[in-house]
Amino acid sequence: MNMLKKTASGIMVLVLLLGNSACSSKRFSFENIKDVAEQCGLEETDDVGRLAKDIYGMQDYNELVYIATDKPAKAQKIYDEIYNKSNTYPKAEVKAAAVMYSNVINGEGKAISEYALVFTFKNSRKAAEFYNKTEEEFKILDREKGKNKYEYFLISGHNDQVTTLYGEYLEGKTVVLLSGSGYKKNDFTLVDRFCREADVKTPESLIK
Repeated sequence: MNMLKKTASGIMVLVLLLGNSACSSKRFSFENIKDVAEQCGLEETDDVGRLAKDIYGMQDYNELVYIATDKPAKAQKIYDEIYNKSNTYPKAEVKAAAVMYSNVINGEGKAISEYALVFTFKNSRKAAEFYNKTEEEFKILDREKGKNKYEYFLISGHNDQVTTLYGEYLEGKTVVLLSGSGYKKNDFTLVDRFCREADVKTPESLIK
């Protein structure tokens, strides 16, 4: 048993090291992703189809799940089947990817849905093209933009009935997309903890 535990620990360390080398950004490293997943109680899965159904709203039950890979073939499948299912975006070469999804029921019996998508592209030019393409889709909405150690744009909506959040971040070869749909400002656990671990500005900062 001890040998099995040591072997498993060694494999995990190797995976994290490979993940960090594949991702161009320490800010959005696999280590940070794993930390957030543990904090949010997410279950790891290899089922890309399951997560695709989650993101597209085809599941109607509580779900706390994530997938992360530095294997290019699998990362490409995640990009193609979860984000670019409709072929709206270029068939960019993706080297590493992660998806985190949380759909829980709050104390009032209402669903709080959040997700984080992390894509590391072949190079920084392709990452920037993807980032700019997605931002262009939000051009009619008010948004906050910024650029320092990383580039970002944030969008939020809030009233008595619903609160929605969206944030996108670019650093090097890596692009991150965060989204949340809930009711109160403090409903969002996944978005909050991801932003805290990555040390990036949260979309909730726009809510007055």
